[in-house]
Amino acid sequence: FELRMAAQVAKGTEAVYVVLKPVEIKAIRTSVGMSQSVSANTFRLRLDTLKGWERGKRQPDATAANF
Repeated sequence: FELRMAAQVAKGTEAVYVVLKPVEIKAIRTSVGMSQSVSANTFRLRLDTLKGWERGKRQPDATAANF
């Protein structure tokens, strides 16, 4: 990630998307003490979708990943 790109992101002319690994998705959820069910309901996801992300069977798209 270079300075030029950082400036473009700050101006809104460039977007950065973070792709999380399954273990990171689960770690974020558990670090705030949420069950899969509560987390899915909080973010208006299907429980199967969240489970798929955490198992590595699915990947969140760019919008979901940045949500």
